[in-house]
Amino acid sequence: MHIILFILLIILIKFLPHFGVLFAFPLTAVFVAILAMIVAALGPWEFYKFKTTVDPRHLNKTSMLVTSGIYRYSRNPMYLSLVLFLFSEILWLGNWLGIVGIVIFVIYLNLGQIKREEAALAEKFGKTYLAYKQRVRRWI
Repeated sequence: MHIILFILLIILIKFLPHFGVLFAFPLTAVFVAILAMIVAALGPWEFYKFKTTVDPRHLNKTSMLVTSGIYRYSRNPMYLSLVLFLFSEILWLGNWLGIVGIVIFVIYLNLGQIKREEAALAEKFGKTYLAYKQRVRRWI
């Protein structure tokens, strides 16, 4: 569901009214998009190294709590990369009204997907996960 919302937001940001204000930052947008791609790749790479599932729909198949690499800095780097991609689109198009979409996306992820994932990880890994949760922020 979050991927569908992400795609809808990409489309929405492109077609939202600009209200005559266009402050685009194309070079910054490219930098943020490259950063998003790096963050997007580092998350699954850590999961691959430890041979555990990256699919948030199958939390019961999680075999290991990954806390190394990029997961030392963010508990949700893959979701963070989606937000960075959306922000790069806003920078590219200069459509600052798109920030409303990012806020909605983050709220949806926090209250929906992430909350469910955190509950499953706490149940499966107990005190180890709770200690990790205390040490590492949800986003950055």
